[in-house]
Amino acid sequence: MTLTCFEDLTLDAVSIPIGEREWRVECVRDQGRVLAYAESHAQAPYGLLLWESAIALARSLHRRSMLIANKQVLELGAGVGLPGLVARSLGAEVWQTDHL
Repeated sequence: MTLTCFEDLTLDAVSIPIGEREWRVECVRDQGRVLAYAESHAQAPYGLLLWESAIALARSLHRRSMLIANKQVLELGAGVGLPGLVARSLGAEVWQTDHL
């Protein structure tokens, strides 16, 4: 499914394998379009991006699940929130925030 938001930005479904699970999130795939949008608007919708660092962090959390199980986790600048979603699936209590 493709959704239109913020004029020319579209959300696409993306699948990310982490461990034995396939995570599916909706995000803007084209980072360049978000950056171009940011040049002409007061606020950039960076929260619509699935950052490569978020994928790496989510995979790292999965490999080290004992570090966050039964813990409280705060994800700042969550983007589409993949690390927080993975943390929650591993037993953490999660708060996420980003600004669109």
